[in-house]
Amino acid sequence: MILQETIKIIESHYKERLETITINKVMAGIRFTAIELSDKSIGMAFSPSNEIHNASARINESTDIFSPGKIAGQNISLLLKSNSKNILTHVLKIAAINALSSKIIEEKKYIIKKNTDPFSLINIKESHTICMVGAFCTYIDKILSQRKTLKVLELEKKALPLEHQDLYVPVNDAKKVIPQADTLIITGATLANNTLDELLALTNKNQKIIIVGPSCNIVPDPLFKRNVHILGATRLYDAERIFTIIAEGGSAYNLIHECAEKICILNPEFYEG
Repeated sequence: MILQETIKIIESHYKERLETITINKVMAGIRFTAIELSDKSIGMAFSPSNEIHNASARINESTDIFSPGKIAGQNISLLLKSNSKNILTHVLKIAAINALSSKIIEEKKYIIKKNTDPFSLINIKESHTICMVGAFCTYIDKILSQRKTLKVLELEKKALPLEHQDLYVPVNDAKKVIPQADTLIITGATLANNTLDELLALTNKNQKIIIVGPSCNIVPDPLFKRNVHILGATRLYDAERIFTIIAEGGSAYNLIHECAEKICILNPEFYEG
């Protein structure tokens, strides 16, 4: 499992320091959840609103030590070890992994392109069939302008603009669509909704795989091992502004223009430093 492998890398890197890091602050917005740790690192994750809404009725009955009102001050190692089924705790764990990964990404010698959108690194002309998991509206027009075959896997058809709803493919058809694509663009939100492992298991070595979004700012090694070419991550740098934007329902677009930077982490098997 990707998250378990990532946590092992984090534990190996931080060692005993992990026991000294606590949670300073959490903000659970309608789009994203953000966390700030005592070492001042910041992380965030997509908030799957439907799942959170369905779980909210059970929060008061929860014995989870990371229930609302109990989170600030908790040791981060307890969160990483948590086996809670609570979706809020899971999203918080993803955000924490993001925060802890950010320091490792800065310190290790990964191939990183700063202030770069991953789409600019894809040679669409070499692709024939593209599968998108998640409706990246800004990418859709660019792909269609190249007259390529595009399929968009989404939970709901209404996630796509009306003029592009003919591209919609229900997620239940992933096993049919993903193996047929030569380029695969996956939203990092699949980490938050626990589907990324399953999706990558459907891919093959001949495909170019890109994972995109603020949620995927994690140590890339487990993803590179699964043939991911590019990790379109996000560097966060202004905690106060991030928390304000998330509290006000802001999107990734709002964050990128004020308190975050797009970065691309490249798999050295396919790219030279």
